[in-house]
Order: sequence, then C-alpha cells, then structure tokens
Amino acid sequence: MQLFKGEALDLHGALHWFMDGRMADDKRTPMTQFKYSMMFPVLLLCSLLLAGCTLLGGTTITDSKVAQIERNYTSDDELLQMFGQPYIKMTEGNNRQRWTYYSDTADNQSSWFRSSAQHKTLIILLADGVVRDYRYTKN
Repeated sequence: MQLFKGEALDLHGALHWFMDGRMADDKRTPMTQFKYSMMFPVLLLCSLLLAGCTLLGGTTITDSKVAQIERNYTSDDELLQMFGQPYIKMTEGNNRQRWTYYSDTADNQSSWFRSSAQHKTLIILLADGVVRDYRYTKN
C-alpha cells in the first residue's frame, strides 16, 4: 500500500496509521499509542449519548393536551395537530397503528449534577385513523 509518493506501508502499518492519525513508525510509547487509539471511540460514544438525550425531547407533551384525547373519537389528524409527528410510528396490521411520543423537560433550576428533568411518554393505539386506546406516563 502506498500513501504518499515513495512511501510504502504494509497492512499492519496502515492500521496503525489509521488508528493513531500518524505514521506507524513514530516514536511514541505503546501506552501513548494506546491512549490515542482509544480516544476516538470514547469521544464518539460520548457524542452519541449527548445527541440521544437531545433527540428524544422533540415533542412537548402537556397534561392539558393529553386530556383532549378521546377514545373512539379523536382522529390521527387531530393528534398530528396537537403533538406533531410521533417519534415512533408502527403499523400492526389491519389499519392498526401504534404511535409513540417522548418528551423530556427540565426546569431552569437544574444543574449538571442534579437534574429535575421530567420524562413523559404517550403511546397511542389507532384503528382506522381513530384513537382506540392510549397510555400516558410521566416521572
């Protein structure tokens, strides 16, 4: 494998070059090389975890909105107006669907170490475009 003109690398060297971000023949100690090779996966995992926390809180679920839902009466169009697109939309056959909404809210008094976030979940079962049942939980 040739990276630059006149430089040849074997597969082992190419792997080190990829993991370290440097050429394989650098003079770092094995422990330093290990630390640098582990930094990328750790940073990637942290980024994904933080992104996941922010992605779940896309819909605002309020008690007053949930109180407006009536079994065998509220339509899917009304749900879309109240809550927007669901986080998860599953088809269960014969014109039956399960919509799931998540909401994470925190007050202004929360901090890094002590969060007073409130997690809400609304699961709605629809048949023929009408709410048949729903479950609302908050903690």
